Amino acid sequence: HNTRQHRERRLHIIMETNIALDDHPPPKKEEDFKFKVSKKIASRNWTWTLRVLTFISAGGMIAAGVLGFLDTSYKSPLCFIVLVYLVVMGTVLLGVLLPYPTAWARVNMKWLPFLHTYRGRGGFQILMGSLATGTTAIANIFIGIAIVLIGVFHFILAFWFKNSLDQSDFKKHRVQQKQEQQQQQQQQQQRNQNPLAEHHYPAPYSPSTPAPYSPSSTADPPPTYGGYPQDKQAPQYY
Repeated sequence: HNTRQHRERRLHIIMETNIALDDHPPPKKEEDFKFKVSKKIASRNWTWTLRVLTFISAGGMIAAGVLGFLDTSYKSPLCFIVLVYLVVMGTVLLGVLLPYPTAWARVNMKWLPFLHTYRGRGGFQILMGSLATGTTAIANIFIGIAIVLIGVFHFILAFWFKNSLDQSDFKKHRVQQKQEQQQQQQQQQQRNQNPLAEHHYPAPYSPSTPAPYSPSSTADPPPTYGGYPQDKQAPQYY
């Protein structure tokens, strides 16, 4: 009888254990791998890495355009336009990465703001990489694929790993503009509250500064020389 009870108790414990395991199944290897990769990506800052990759991508665009022109196979007029476009846009992308001179940075920030964001650069590189793969040179196919992958990497980090990136140049520019606008508004409010603050009036009379002489004043007249004050020279007649 005791043996039977012992067996029933063991069976009951085994059944409860199986139910608990079914409720909380162990993580799969694929989910564990994704978690490790996500954790590793989020644990570092990728800002300068993306900047270097963008520099390489811009160089790849220029190289793709030059190699396309050096290729001796037949090219359609559209292909020539694409090659010129690759060289020009690659040069522009290189220039956007340079913050100096200040005038140039302001111009490209005004007319090419999307190239100062991670998503904008990613989409631009995907577009240019796709165009590079369509040219006649075989090497451009590999260059275009590499540029597309760099653009996709920009998208992945910009959408799912924002915390691993610094604030984009465009957002920094917007924040700086807002701060300058707020300072101007505060200064304008101060001017409206005290409109006489900007005007410079002569200092009031004080005992340390002598009062100007007038016939009605009790102060002694300034000394004269020949009817003229000493600080002024009398006219000379010849």
